[in-house]
Amino acid sequence: MPLDEKTVGVKYLLLHGPGETAHASLLFRLSEKGPRVYSREDLLDKGYPSSPSTAFYIVYELLEGVDEELKEGIWDVRSLPGFKGGRDAAMPFVVGLGKLRIPNGDK
Repeated sequence: MPLDEKTVGVKYLLLHGPGETAHASLLFRLSEKGPRVYSREDLLDKGYPSSPSTAFYIVYELLEGVDEELKEGIWDVRSLPGFKGGRDAAMPFVVGLGKLRIPNGDK
């Protein structure tokens, strides 16, 4: 994932929850400080619980709370621009906040 303006300016992180594959419901607000880049060695020095599989990682600070209109949403990640199927389905991608304003489903 490139460390470009879109990646650095990300405001939210959307993750799959337990049992979710095509949909995602775990939305986290991110710190305005932006991401930090950690090497495999940095993570191991910080007590990372397993062996990191790549040389570098982009790490964001998670904050509590999201916009009211985004709470309780469920998004079909397959319909978001930038989603890649198959083996790349788990790869991160950046989507404009406007695309997340209206969740595809309700809890």
